[in-house]
Amino acid sequence: MATVSETASDGIQLIDRLIDALGNRIGIDNASGITLPAGVVQYLAEHPRDTDQWQLLQSLLPHATHLRITPEPFPSPESTTKNGQQASTVDLRIFTHLNVLWLDRVPIDWLVHCEAVCRTLQVLRVTQSCIFDLSASPLFSTTTDYKRNDELDPLATTDQSLYTALTHVRLSHCCLGEESGLRGKRRRQGERIVSAPFTRLSQSLQSLCLSHNEICTERTALAGLQSLLHLTKLDLSHNQLTKLPRAHVKLQRSLRILILSHDNIDSVEGLYRLATL
Repeated sequence: MATVSETASDGIQLIDRLIDALGNRIGIDNASGITLPAGVVQYLAEHPRDTDQWQLLQSLLPHATHLRITPEPFPSPESTTKNGQQASTVDLRIFTHLNVLWLDRVPIDWLVHCEAVCRTLQVLRVTQSCIFDLSASPLFSTTTDYKRNDELDPLATTDQSLYTALTHVRLSHCCLGEESGLRGKRRRQGERIVSAPFTRLSQSLQSLCLSHNEICTERTALAGLQSLLHLTKLDLSHNQLTKLPRAHVKLQRSLRILILSHDNIDSVEGLYRLATL
């Protein structure tokens, strides 16, 4: 995986380095990976599109199928707030053929235009990113509007998948807990209903890792997982779970691996009935 840092503060030098990094990968393999600071992605989104340099880079960016985004700053006036803090936006429209996305210590709220990768994204990895409300995040927006006199069940949600090709999701060291929106939210009549984020993941999802978080209850740990018909691996290790009495009801029979190490499990009720493990 090629790495491009912000050592070259000049934008022209940056684009030159990106062209070299991506150009050297073409012909070696079909999938090319690159690591970029979030500020660099913002710069690319704001860069003028009428230069020869940009047109060449634009022809190479679709070959970047694997992307790791880091929080290191890129010195540009657009990416710095008045108090000097980094305030980047990561526009995914730049990467039209993205298969693997890794947010490494990057807030998921920095992402914009996630719909640009909804048909190509296969692997999503978010590590060391404090997530306060997953159901409201750009990656897992699952809102349904309804009216007071709507004939439909106001708590019903659509079956439309957010990411049709997604097979693996990892959300580790993200401080996910009981108030992090894993169960979705029910609001007053006439307002929006926010369903559990995982209910609209692709039914082709095979692996889900929620390790190293602060999940305490079964209701939160298994929220929305019943809709994942092809889930084979679930990692809930390094949380604060004590029991999963309805695991045999909430989890599909496709499940083959359930990891609960370094939890506080004191009862096997519900677990022993998972015959496919």
